[in-house]
Formats: sequence, C-alpha cells, structure tokens
Amino acid sequence: MNEARITALRAELRAIHLADVLYWAKGARADRTDRAEYRLRQNLLLEIRCELKEDFGLILPAAE
Repeated sequence: MNEARITALRAELRAIHLADVLYWAKGARADRTDRAEYRLRQNLLLEIRCELKEDFGLILPAAE
C-alpha cells in the first residue's frame, strides 16, 4: 500500500468535509456558485472513493 497516497487522499477528504460543513451551514443562503462548488466536491469525493477502492482495496462507508 502506498501510505503517502492514502495520507494525501485522507487530507483531501478532510478538506472536502470542512468545505461541505461550511456549505451546509449556509443552508438557504447558499448561492449558485456555492451549489456548483458543492457538486464539484461531491464528484471529487466519488473519484477519491473509487481510487481508494480500486488501488488500495479500501471501502469507505456510503454517503447518506
């Protein structure tokens, strides 16, 4: 396993989570740009999940 890559992906996951928490806190105040950035983060999250599964055999819990 490439520990450095897993560490980098985990850092990306933490950054995505923080940005999502800030987005969720905005709630109805989120504008079009906020929503577009959120969708991009969700796509990145899917890519990271696929990489972890395919390259490292790791499976993250499904998003709710």
